[in-house]
Amino acid sequence: MDDGTLAFLLRAEALKDQPRRGWRRALVARPESVADHAWGVALLATLACPEGVSRARAVELAILHDVCEAVVGDLVPGEYASREEKLARERAGLLAMLEGASDALRAQVLGAFDELAADATPEARFVHEIDKLEMALQAKRYQDKGVEPAALAPFRESAKHGVRSEALARALAMLE
Repeated sequence: MDDGTLAFLLRAEALKDQPRRGWRRALVARPESVADHAWGVALLATLACPEGVSRARAVELAILHDVCEAVVGDLVPGEYASREEKLARERAGLLAMLEGASDALRAQVLGAFDELAADATPEARFVHEIDKLEMALQAKRYQDKGVEPAALAPFRESAKHGVRSEALARALAMLE
């Protein structure tokens, strides 16, 4: 492993300490970290990957989908004017994280970011859906721990709008 890869990994490790800010807004006392969320999305990619979608690529995208948040933080609606602004801030964060990294690592991480940003592949579209499903699973966990259902309703609504496939929509419905 080269110095640039190690530096990137150390920067990414900050995700373990980065609480998901949307849950804080919902008054969750001890919200999951961004790393916890990425693990949940990667687990869903492993277990729920449909035919015609590369499981390996989906898992890679799931792991990398929020890595920029180690630098830019967990941006929530209202903290950016447009999707374009959010993506620009996230890409700038990734570039900062990749300072000193090899060309191969830069291409791998930025390629994943661009693929997700453009919703360019079946894997990217699947990861966007399971990102929302994982959020709904976490909302269910918080509700089971006593968080008011009304505080969690916006997360469930967001998941309903983001999950399109029949199989994932059925899983989402089972959470209600």
